[in-house]
Amino acid sequence: MLLFFIASAFGGECNSKRAYHLNSEYNIYVCNTNLKSSTLKAVEYWRNIVPERINIHTSINCSYEKNLGSIYVLNGEEEVKKKETDDFLPYAVTVSTRDFFTKGFLSSEVHVGATAYDKDLDLIVAHEIGHGLGFDHVSKSCYGHIMNTTLGESGYDFY
Repeated sequence: MLLFFIASAFGGECNSKRAYHLNSEYNIYVCNTNLKSSTLKAVEYWRNIVPERINIHTSINCSYEKNLGSIYVLNGEEEVKKKETDDFLPYAVTVSTRDFFTKGFLSSEVHVGATAYDKDLDLIVAHEIGHGLGFDHVSKSCYGHIMNTTLGESGYDFY
């Protein structure tokens, strides 16, 4: 079985829990031109779900500053390979940074692996941005949910 997502916790029901959210806006930076189309689609999807404003920046000159609400989408084969095991082959991973003192969310990096380009890249990027926005996984039995743990069981539903 191929799993494609990493998160800090796996949800046990179909309502995706939100580990954190901001009282301000999110800024999503597309760091590779080959991820621009999928990221634009993902942002449009999430703008209909979350109440916070989501800005998108398509400048390829990503600075990777850990600014509050920043989410960077980039090719990240090295980060993806770190999570690979005999039973687990991720297509992408999201790494979130928290403030040392408050433990609050600062920023996230969505690392997309090479194998994601042979799959449903739009869905993979949308799912990973969901983690960057604070959403955890739902149970595998939640067929069609964007935050499902497996690609074959995922879709664009959010409930």
